[in-house]
Amino acid sequence: MYVAHHRLLAVVECYSLDEPIESVLEDLAEKDVHHRNCVKWDNRPENIEPVEHARHASITQEQVRAWAEDEKREQRRREDGVSEEAVCDGCHEPAELLATSPGFAGERCLECAKQESDGEPIEV
Repeated sequence: MYVAHHRLLAVVECYSLDEPIESVLEDLAEKDVHHRNCVKWDNRPENIEPVEHARHASITQEQVRAWAEDEKREQRRREDGVSEEAVCDGCHEPAELLATSPGFAGERCLECAKQESDGEPIEV
């Protein structure tokens, strides 16, 4: 009998050791084991959780749509000749000028920098 190791890990990590194994297996049979960070080989206990089939499918579809949007955005940037260095870390849009500040990490377009600097000086 084959059982995926992330399902075995879910039995040990996500259910009480006092619960009868038959009950655990019955409950897990109705669920998928979701990897919170979507990396299927990342089977650390804190990265897995049993979820209902429908919920897992909706999580997966949301992620697929988000990745597709990210890829479209990257493709537009490449077509427009915008390099990675010219992208705001806040809104992820191309920017001619990027600013830094002690009020935030990374580089921001001027609009995001004004909003996120928390009164700290902004350097362009």
